[in-house]
Amino acid sequence: MSTSPCPCVHLSLRVPISAHIPMSLHVPVSPVSMRILVSPPQILESTVENARTVLQIDNARLAADDFRVKFEAELAIRLSVDSDIAGLRKVLDDTNMTRLQLEGDIEALREELILLRKDHDQEVQDLRAQASQSALTVEVDAPRSQDLGKVLGELRAQYDALAQKNLEDLEKQWGQQITETTLEVTQSTKDLDTARGTVGALRRSLQTLEIDLEALRNQVPSNPPKNPNPPKIPQSTVSHPQLPPQKN
Repeated sequence: MSTSPCPCVHLSLRVPISAHIPMSLHVPVSPVSMRILVSPPQILESTVENARTVLQIDNARLAADDFRVKFEAELAIRLSVDSDIAGLRKVLDDTNMTRLQLEGDIEALREELILLRKDHDQEVQDLRAQASQSALTVEVDAPRSQDLGKVLGELRAQYDALAQKNLEDLEKQWGQQITETTLEVTQSTKDLDTARGTVGALRRSLQTLEIDLEALRNQVPSNPPKNPNPPKIPQSTVSHPQLPPQKN
């Protein structure tokens, strides 16, 4: 806080003392008594300033708590997102491997189609050469022969349609494999969570049984009296639960 004198004190000093004291209480007033009389405004101002400071501190503390809660929530969300990203990256790697394999198959089919086209063109050229070199002339009344260019065009169109169909089938099969892989990953995650919960429950049951066994051992005296006919200890009816097999 500032240590400069309050302006209200100087203002009060310029006013005669009789203006602040009733007529029936006129007594000699010392400088110390006069300062005490004019100090309550400064005390009130200091009190208000202190209350304002305390309120600001409380507000800052509440804001800090709020930011802490928000930070913890955001941190938990980030950890969950990182875990999901790691799982998705694995799925993405598997998908990329499948995609590369399918691309190799498509490329092999394209090369095979190119070879078939070359063989077909070569056979057509050989047939044309044989027809041109033949000296036999046969005249018959027959309908107009088909246009070889048109026939080749139709064959080329059929080959293109077959290649397009194969490509679409491969893309469909690829999408189906991706869907099945995603479902398998989801099911494996659920099974793993169930197995973890079962293991936790079994561990808690084992700890409870160990605590009960330790309590029974503490209840048995260190030097029990000798009994010629010791009682038969019944067989334990506690069944040890089997752990569920974990899926790879």
